[in-house]
Amino acid sequence: MGELPRPRATWTPTPSPPPSTPTAMPARGDLTLGLALPPEALNPLLLPFDDPAARLFVDLLFDRLMPPDPDDGRLTPGLVRAWEVSQDGRAITLTLRDDARWHDGTPITAEDVAFTIRTALDPSFNSPYYVRIARVRAVETPSPTTVIIRLSEPSCPDLTGLGDLPLVPAHRLQGGRRAWEEFARAPLGSGPLRFVEWRGEGHLVLQAVASHWRGVPSIARWEVRLLPPSQIREAWEAGTLDAILLPRALSLAPPPNWPVQWGPGMEYVGVFFNLRQPGLDDPRIRQALALGIDRARLNRMALQDRGVPLGAPWLPAFWATAPAPTPPPFDPARAKALLEEAGWRDTDGDGWREREGKPLIVRVKANEENPVRRDLAMLVAAAYRALGIPAEVEIVSYPSLIDALFRHDFDVAIFGWPIGLDPDQSLYWRSEETKPRQGF
Repeated sequence: MGELPRPRATWTPTPSPPPSTPTAMPARGDLTLGLALPPEALNPLLLPFDDPAARLFVDLLFDRLMPPDPDDGRLTPGLVRAWEVSQDGRAITLTLRDDARWHDGTPITAEDVAFTIRTALDPSFNSPYYVRIARVRAVETPSPTTVIIRLSEPSCPDLTGLGDLPLVPAHRLQGGRRAWEEFARAPLGSGPLRFVEWRGEGHLVLQAVASHWRGVPSIARWEVRLLPPSQIREAWEAGTLDAILLPRALSLAPPPNWPVQWGPGMEYVGVFFNLRQPGLDDPRIRQALALGIDRARLNRMALQDRGVPLGAPWLPAFWATAPAPTPPPFDPARAKALLEEAGWRDTDGDGWREREGKPLIVRVKANEENPVRRDLAMLVAAAYRALGIPAEVEIVSYPSLIDALFRHDFDVAIFGWPIGLDPDQSLYWRSEETKPRQGF
């Protein structure tokens, strides 16, 4: 499991006694924010943890236990001010802040943490957080500010998943289905903004909370519109929104007249090889295909230089992988030499390499709904053709691409995946996950 990161002192605010019931800040202007989320998106345990709009919405109303630092993935103090992992890695002890309150003034306790974890683990609840804490076997609450979590086996990803978990109020939700329905009409959180009222379907008003331990937002009153991307575009052009947050904005192609502030994404896009295809089963061919890609050119042409070249599926500043792995260099001469070494030569002078009279045809597959992946597929195929490989481009629907990936019906695929904030990504990359129709 290795040495676990410890909280940094600079992240620990000076505690101050909160009022019995948090009060709204005096108005200092307001903001109408559009988020690309379904109108009923009020339950933080049901929203996707890798969607930027969903994460912002959750963080406005709710607090997380030990939120990972978005830059380097380290766990930082949240509602949990300290944590400790047992020597055998099977028990995690959390110590809660004693100055955190729900928006109705009720103290946050260990029972809230236990209730949230058990809810996320309930298969019938269908929370996306389930897979991130799947090794949790028991939750104990020996005191109002202490939680002990028992794991079936040591697991760094489960610690990170617990840290990223948004807390929901046990005292409001223990009444079963009806309590959750009432929660959907009037969500109760503990974050820097509190729910005030509905203004219509998918249109709610939030107000800043005084003396919140995370700090008080500079904008006191927020109107949040939860809309599908097409309606967000219409609302923006109609002038009814002050700001919008679009997840994966590059794939949504914002109009050129929009004032866009770009932010770092939590997703990587890669060129994936099928090791079982004839030709690609030779590591020299795969190395040649990697060396033949000019990543700087691809970044410039498909991502407007906003991408960050990666050498592994981790953030460049990740705490566990410093120094960061670097991607292969662009070296077409070495790529051609490797192809020659593997027996792929242009013996008939037609410009294409063959071996024993058969060409090395490589199909580059991407999904049509994503313009970035489409552009990358064209550019990657052009790079392969420059090496003398008659590459073909196959643009298919997203369901067809997923089906082809799980059936291993591809040569080269252009595909994206969220960047996990834990260094252990064996769920996606270990060899057991390469079984057709079973693993990732």
